[in-house]
Parts: sequence; structure tokens; C-alpha cells
Amino acid sequence: MRFQDVRLSKHFLLLDFLHDRDLYTKPIANLADTVTETALENGGLFCQNLVEPMIQKFGPCSVAAGYTPLGTGHYTDSPHCWEDRTGAGADIAFHDWVNLDRPPIKLLEEWLHDGKPFERIITYAGSEFMCLALKKGRSQRHAFYENVRRPGHDKPWFVSHSRHPGDFARHPKTFPARVDWRRAPNEPVYHTRRNIRPQHVRLGRYFTLLDFARCEEAMQEAKCWVPPITATKQGYYGRMFCEIIDPVVAKYGRVSVVSGMAPASIARQGLVDQKFRWVNGNARIRFVLPLGVRAEEVLTDPDLFKHPSIVELKAEDHPSGGELIDMEIEPFEPRTIYSGGFPYAYYAGEVPSYLPARIRKKLQNS
Repeated sequence: MRFQDVRLSKHFLLLDFLHDRDLYTKPIANLADTVTETALENGGLFCQNLVEPMIQKFGPCSVAAGYTPLGTGHYTDSPHCWEDRTGAGADIAFHDWVNLDRPPIKLLEEWLHDGKPFERIITYAGSEFMCLALKKGRSQRHAFYENVRRPGHDKPWFVSHSRHPGDFARHPKTFPARVDWRRAPNEPVYHTRRNIRPQHVRLGRYFTLLDFARCEEAMQEAKCWVPPITATKQGYYGRMFCEIIDPVVAKYGRVSVVSGMAPASIARQGLVDQKFRWVNGNARIRFVLPLGVRAEEVLTDPDLFKHPSIVELKAEDHPSGGELIDMEIEPFEPRTIYSGGFPYAYYAGEVPSYLPARIRKKLQNS
């Protein structure tokens, strides 16, 4: 099985969900054999019936903790195992919402009162990511939880807001909009065992460092790789790509990176082009457009791909049913720098115009 060829929905490939940290603590040489038909069915329902409608309402998103086969780290009763008993789940961050300094709890408040089905929703103190889960059929729990900071305590307070299957009238009408919901500079995240991980390092309007850690060759060699947050060279190249690709996502929707930064060991073996190392010289990326979006339309769009540092740009059909864009760039200085270690995740260079005026003022004066 080629992970990047399996499509789950309009905006998602299976590969998008195979970068949970638990997959790399004990590399699995036959990872493809662990992906069952049951998992694919549950993952497809999760994407089509929960995440895709949320994208339509709230905009593009990133995935952190996704699918982890049984025996690779998660408890057997976790929705991350994508089994019938637990349903399917993943950690998701909706960028346009949090970029405007809106807490995830208020996003979920809106979703809850739309009366849409879900199995479980959890927000986490200091994190942009939420754990979303959906079960097959109509037996949804509609469980709604929040992790809240407690002054003077390392561990957040776990709040159960509601568990009223099918009875949305019994759910709370509003939830507190906590002003300190964002992670402070260099603050650890309790949800990830008090570690800052690549998904917490923002590189662009719609991308985190983890979004670019895509190398199928490494997965096939049981050398799956999640870059450290100190991968500064790769992160800097990621910011260059964001400057070019962010406008594509804003106009046409979320894209799936299928070939991004690759570990040096894989490049040295000649399994990938050296340009995927993202450490010096020119760099390449390959990403798949949403299903139904034609590459010809995107490549001829007068507002896109006009950056002078683009060396090569080509398109081809992709086995997932979508169309793939292969791009090579030469290094340049990004105008807007993003960093997960700074409040609001921006510093230096150009301040994004889509941010609220009070945030722009704060950044310009920092």
C-alpha cells in the first residue's frame, strides 16, 4: 500500500494521519500491513462526516495525532486506533480560527449548537489542537471536555462539560472564553507529556513544522521521522514554501503534502532527491490539491506562483484521484516569519494583514 495514494475524503489522504509521534517510538517495518479495512472505513467516515463539514465552516486545518494501529502506543480504547468500538479520531487545529485569536472552545461551542454528530471533542490548555472523534452509526456520545489551566498547578483541570447523547437541548449554551488559552513563549504543553512538538511550531498561515514531515520512502524503510523542533534549516525552508503555498490554500482549500522534508539518512541512500533534505541549495516539495481542483486552473491563476524564486513547477495526475504539483525553489528570505515560540506565533518581517488590528499593533511594537 502506498499511503499517499489512499484518499479518505476531498481534503485528506491516509498519509495525512500517519504522523503521530507514537508511530515512531517503535518503527514498524510493515506499517502498511497494520492498516485494516476497518480502519480505512472508520477514517473515511471521520473525515467525510465530521472534519470536512468543519473545514467548510471554519476553514483549512492541520492534523497532529492521527491514526495509530493497535499495539503502537495508544490504549486499545482510544479513537486513534480507528476501530469500530471506539470510532476514529485525530487532533486537529483550524488555522483561520486561532489566527484571529479565537479560542478553540468557542469554535466547538458553535459546532455543538449546530446539532452535528460527534463522539468526543476535547480542547487542551495552551494548545491550538482539539481531539475530535466520530463513531460509525448513530450511537454518538456527544462528550465534550476541556483541559483548563489552574494557577500554581502543573497539571490542567479536566472539565467535563456535557455528555448527553442525541439531546443537544441539554448541552450548555455557552462556554467560558479563557483569555490565556494560548501557550506562552516556550511553555510546555501538558497534552503532549509537557513537550513542545513539531505541530506546535507554526511555519505559515496554514502549516506547522509537522505538516512538512512527509517522506514515504522513510516510512517504507521503517525510518519514519518526526523532525525535532530545533530543525531550524528545514523550518526556514518550510517558511519559504509557506509564502508560496499559503495563498493556494486560502483560495482553493487544504492541500496534502506527500513529499516534504526527508531525513538525511534516506537522502544519503539515494532513496530520494537530495533537494528534499531542505538543508542547503534548492529545495523541492510535492503536494496534492483537493479533490476536484484542477492543477491547470491553479497554475494559471494570475494571483499565484509568481514568486521569482520558483525554479521549476509542474503538475501530474495523482493515484488518489486528485492532481499533484511538484515545485522546486531556490532559497530566499521569507517576508513573514512564523514561530511557535512567540505569542500569537509571529515575529519579524511583515505582519499578516488578516490579523485583528490589536494583534497587528502588538506585533509591530514587539
